[in-house]
Amino acid sequence: MIKERAREFGEVVMLHEDEITFPKEYDVDVVIIRNVSHFKGMYLPKLFEDLGIPTVNSFNLMFEAGDKLLSTLRLQKKVPVPKWGAAVSENAAKKMTHELSFPLVSKPVFGSLVVNEVNPNMEFKNAQRVTGVDIAKKLVEYAVEVAKR
Repeated sequence: MIKERAREFGEVVMLHEDEITFPKEYDVDVVIIRNVSHFKGMYLPKLFEDLGIPTVNSFNLMFEAGDKLLSTLRLQKKVPVPKWGAAVSENAAKKMTHELSFPLVSKPVFGSLVVNEVNPNMEFKNAQRVTGVDIAKKLVEYAVEVAKR
């Protein structure tokens, strides 16, 4: 969908990650990074930006977006976010569960498509099984909705 929309503005060049190496010259005006790997998605814009090629999803944006804590800190300045907490050790996380109400959601800062519910017994359950919500499907539906705007 992005490729078709972009064609309205000129030539579209699709580069597969196997074709991208640095340092190298690229004859493009702007880059949209579409990589699900957090680290590839973060480093690619930095490499293109250092060549003077702007990216729609900049290095700084990708860095923050890939970190759930940094994303939460930015989002809470603009939109309501659920009550949250962060801990840097397992013991601190266990203590924090008493400060927040149950059920809780436990997420690593980086990676993992799995979201876990934490109950007072510190048992973890897959969120889809717990909530009945297919989170991945909801994310894709939302992305399609945003793309249509």
